[in-house]
Amino acid sequence: MASSGEGGAGRLTVALKLPTAQGAQPTQAWENRKEFPYIPSGVVHDGHLYFANDNGFIGCWEMKTGKKVYFERMEGASFLASPILVDGKIYAASEEGDVFVFPAAPKFELLARNRIGERMRRLAKKLS
Repeated sequence: MASSGEGGAGRLTVALKLPTAQGAQPTQAWENRKEFPYIPSGVVHDGHLYFANDNGFIGCWEMKTGKKVYFERMEGASFLASPILVDGKIYAASEEGDVFVFPAAPKFELLARNRIGERMRRLAKKLS
C-alpha cells in the first residue's frame, strides 16, 4: 500500500497484489482518490488499514479488497499526525489538541477523546 498527496492535485492511495510466481509483476489490487489522508500514514492490523485524515475522519478499510468498513467524522478535529497502534488500540492526535482512542477492530467504537489542552503544532515546537 502506498499513499501520496500533491498540493492541489488531490490524493491517491493504491494497494498492490504481490506476485506468487518468480518473475511475475505486481498488479494493482485497488485504489482510492477520496477518503484517505493527504499527509498522515495509516496503521495496518489484522488485515485492515486504519487511518485518521486531515478532514477529521477516522477510517477502516480491508487491505485485500479496498472495501470500506467504516468512515467516521470526529467533530471539530483534523489530523496531520500519523496514528499509532499500542496494545490493540489506535491513538490519533488531532491538530486541535485531542487524542482519539479506538480499537484496532473492524467495528468503530470511540473509547476516549482525551484533551491535551494545547494545539499539537504548538506542543511539538515546545518539545523540539
